[in-house]
Amino acid sequence: MSSSSMAQAAAAMPFDIPAQPLQAALEQFMKVTAHSGLYDSALTSGRYSAEVKGVMEPEAALRRLVVASGLNVHYDAGETFSITAGPVPQQVADPAPRGPYWNEEQNKVRYFGVLQARVREVFCRYPVTAPGGYRVALSLWIDSSGEIEQVRLLDSSGAADRDALIISGLRGRRLPLPPPAGIQQPITMLVAPAPSDAAGECIGMDSKHE
Repeated sequence: MSSSSMAQAAAAMPFDIPAQPLQAALEQFMKVTAHSGLYDSALTSGRYSAEVKGVMEPEAALRRLVVASGLNVHYDAGETFSITAGPVPQQVADPAPRGPYWNEEQNKVRYFGVLQARVREVFCRYPVTAPGGYRVALSLWIDSSGEIEQVRLLDSSGAADRDALIISGLRGRRLPLPPPAGIQQPITMLVAPAPSDAAGECIGMDSKHE
């Protein structure tokens, strides 16, 4: 993460988000901060946010927003967060061997990080799809082999050619990991526009031009 991204993510700012259905509250948070989120589609269903009012850092605001929902917040990059359910309670006596990613929540966080990286690669292939200047919401279905088999735009990015490139670029993309146990599909991803003074997310990555 660049120092400028870290500074931007940590900068305190005013919030005035009322208690409301969690999905609506998250969308309002992303509109205010221009941060992007990734989470299981089923996680927000039937859940409500807490009120967030005052001047604070975005991460603190987001944690306060979801505190009553029983969900956990993880910032994976300067302006990208994921949300997972609480950890599975650990048994007092469990002789079964555990691998490095035995914890279900850790598996989800790791997987979301991999997924975000692959989506970013697709978005950065063409100047028209490079994130920063538009908002788009996606639903992704990923099969047991790790291939993105279905992509659905929940709302348009504002340009038909960009929508088509996003869908075609993601569909059939194979991730190095299959979806871990416990992830409900589709997976929802929201990419928010970045402030005009923010550094581009694709700096340092090669872009292909048609």
